[in-house]
Amino acid sequence: MFGLWSLTYGGMMIDSTSPGLGKVGVRDILAAIRRNCNAMMDGDGWTPLYHAASYRKLVTRVRATLLRQIPT
Repeated sequence: MFGLWSLTYGGMMIDSTSPGLGKVGVRDILAAIRRNCNAMMDGDGWTPLYHAASYRKLVTRVRATLLRQIPT
């Protein structure tokens, strides 16, 4: 748990204090943080392991479900 928190918190702090991240190739800090958290969980043997295509499908499905549940 601490590893995920520190990756997330550290990434957000770097993003808020370092306007030059784009110069070193980090275009989407949230995606970079998410991918690093997934890599850490993969290394710990967390299953299922990260697969980009499966992850995109899951995110699409969760978003659609949540949007249906939000009152308008």
